[in-house]
Amino acid sequence: FLPTNLADYKALAGDSSDNIPGVKGVGAVTAKRLISKYQTIENVYKNLSIIKLDNQSVYQKLSSDQEMAMLSKKLVSLENNLKVDLKFALARIDKFDKSQALEELRALGFVSLIKLLPKNSVKVMSRQSLF
Repeated sequence: FLPTNLADYKALAGDSSDNIPGVKGVGAVTAKRLISKYQTIENVYKNLSIIKLDNQSVYQKLSSDQEMAMLSKKLVSLENNLKVDLKFALARIDKFDKSQALEELRALGFVSLIKLLPKNSVKVMSRQSLF
């Protein structure tokens, strides 16, 4: 399938690294086969009667988890038409309070970014001033 079908694939197979549940019991192989054949998750569900004839087990999994599949697709779909008025000149941060940055990163769960912090420690720029 094409990269444009990745959200549909992940909606079926799930993605534990991004906490996408997918359809319980549908793995990568089944998701790939379904998306290759039907292109989108919506088409998969439009063709449930055909899937039922082909594979009763997959039909049961899809039928019982349709709501989760649709939620999963929504979770992996990126919004790319947002209008954001960002002042890039203000986004540059030369000076910051390292202890406050560490506290914020830990609170937000960005543990891997902590080791990327420079060793300097001065004043923090407010996030609100960027917009």
